[in-house]
Amino acid sequence: MSLSVIGTIGKGTHAIAVDLTVDAGEVVGIVGHNGAGKTTLVETIVGIVPLLSGSLSLNEVTWDDASQKVWVSPEQRRCAVVFQDLRLFPRMSVLQNVMFGLRTRGISKGEATELAQQKLGLVGASHLVSRKASGLSGGEAQRVALARAIATNPDVLLLDEPLSAIDAASREDLRGVLSAILNDFSGIAVLVSHDPHDVASLATHTVALE
Repeated sequence: MSLSVIGTIGKGTHAIAVDLTVDAGEVVGIVGHNGAGKTTLVETIVGIVPLLSGSLSLNEVTWDDASQKVWVSPEQRRCAVVFQDLRLFPRMSVLQNVMFGLRTRGISKGEATELAQQKLGLVGASHLVSRKASGLSGGEAQRVALARAIATNPDVLLLDEPLSAIDAASREDLRGVLSAILNDFSGIAVLVSHDPHDVASLATHTVALE
């Protein structure tokens, strides 16, 4: 399995050339200065922002190519994202948040509950199942967002500054959790970070956007 993004990404008049290929089992670290297009790349892969030119494909199946009039909607892409702002549903419980993607894919409530509890256990958040997302600390919310992302067993896992909002006391522990998850992840992982230590400890190789 291989993810390929070859072309130009951007919003409005800001365009960035990208030539990226990531194979299954790899974790590519995306680095660059503020405004270099790191988050835009994540949004392009998941389908929120279209390519300006070129093509984006997974396993030679094209997801985005304007010249060929090909566009695959975000719902049909086997991607999961942990955004910088996490985007948890504040009024839902932790368990409901992690179950959400599973239920939208037609998985039964019982199976979704079991899978969600399993993933919460992997990130050390089993004790939070009944809490409302709005009442979580930054580190707790990050763990829940990570559990929600891996619950659907995606082909592509996108992590946009996954440790940036965590206090120093919690960061090292959560970095260890994330490292264990990425080591066991058989798909393709893309990690965006401005922290060289995060990239060095989590990524198998690095791509710089300028």
